[in-house]
Amino acid sequence: MAEIDDSGDVFPAVYQLATTDPGIGGPPNDVTGDGTLNRPLRHLAQRTAWIKTRLDVLILAGTQAASTVVAGIVQLSDSVSSTATDKAATANAVKVVQDNANSRVPQSRSVSGGGLVTGGGALGSDRTLTVNAASPADAVAGTRADVAMTPLSTKAVLDDRLAGISALGVGQSWQNMIGSRAGGVSYQNTTGKPIMAAVKLNNPGGGGHYVQVSADGVTWVNVASISQNEYDCTSFIVPASHHYRTTAAGDVALWSELR
Repeated sequence: MAEIDDSGDVFPAVYQLATTDPGIGGPPNDVTGDGTLNRPLRHLAQRTAWIKTRLDVLILAGTQAASTVVAGIVQLSDSVSSTATDKAATANAVKVVQDNANSRVPQSRSVSGGGLVTGGGALGSDRTLTVNAASPADAVAGTRADVAMTPLSTKAVLDDRLAGISALGVGQSWQNMIGSRAGGVSYQNTTGKPIMAAVKLNNPGGGGHYVQVSADGVTWVNVASISQNEYDCTSFIVPASHHYRTTAAGDVALWSELR
């Protein structure tokens, strides 16, 4: 038994038998009119085959995993870091990515240095901002306005300044001067710094005796009195380059200097 040919993607409208058509079977032929009774059946069979072909494609797509090449079932995913090519992002995942993008600085934005800061540029690439450090020499000179102080340069300034300080007690120590001092004799402070002296004379010989200091060795100023009590000690400060002495010529019992 022969079958009706249902092949073809382009076909005419379904033929309607006329009352005058001869009742002839066999292979239908739209041109010659042969197989008149099978002509409408062939038209219907072609349409049915066309529909079946497309349904097969849809059914197959509904049972196989989708990919970038083949249509099919796809799984939804909330991941915003996955690199899978067989899953689809959910609306939630898209929103997370969008919120992240909205919170970022656009690449068209740029950053520029100013003041002590140099460098910068458009944010489409990595950028470096630099603050140049002051060298110890720069810090001591104090003439540059385009560098920043560091602990190293700060120490250099302090060391430089402290080196020039003539403060009493800085870099000095108490020394016993009894072997080189005598009452009634003038001495000069040549250390370049103020010194402090502590003096006690034995039997200064009555009252009215003093410790004196002079800037020029000519004009003297009384800065302390010497007691007749042999147990009393007198201390005084002598500025740099100044002269100092006691007016009493008694024996020296104690003479120490912070120098």
